[in-house]
Amino acid sequence: MCAIGCMEQPPTQILKPEFLRLKDAIRYSGLSRSFLYDRFKAGDIKSFVIRQRGAAKGVRMVSIDSIDEYLRSEFAKSESGVSQ
Repeated sequence: MCAIGCMEQPPTQILKPEFLRLKDAIRYSGLSRSFLYDRFKAGDIKSFVIRQRGAAKGVRMVSIDSIDEYLRSEFAKSESGVSQ
């Protein structure tokens, strides 16, 4: 309840980003850099590179949702006894 004259504030929302830089995706997922690149190549985890026009290097961004989906699917496989 709020005293007279004060305004109640809405609950604070924690924003979850859609994409992480590669180093943060490694930390977030616990997977190695080379393993993540293998999953990118296989299409299991989605990523893309942002570069300035004409630049040789860029910043790799990784989809958090695709990391979560991949880890959930691997967990489900382990629960059902399916091996790769």
